[in-house]
Amino acid sequence: MTEIILHGLAAKKFKPSFKMANISRPVDSILAIDANYDGFKNFFLKEAERNNLYQFIVDGDLVENANQALNKREIKTINIVPSIGGSGPIA
Repeated sequence: MTEIILHGLAAKKFKPSFKMANISRPVDSILAIDANYDGFKNFFLKEAERNNLYQFIVDGDLVENANQALNKREIKTINIVPSIGGSGPIA
């Protein structure tokens, strides 16, 4: 069983946590919730168009690239959190 915890606007718009079976890739969490909550996946697509991005934190580790998001493994917790970004390089 995987616990999926939403943060930020996603948690306010939908419910803040879900428990799902058979989640073995972080990206599957979006599809599983979208199957039960119409518009869930589109919410993230629209937020991305506005530069409001989200990140996956899987079992305490930040998913930093697509390969990590597509890797299959046993997952206990997925946090979907707003991404914090800046406008320029760090000095």
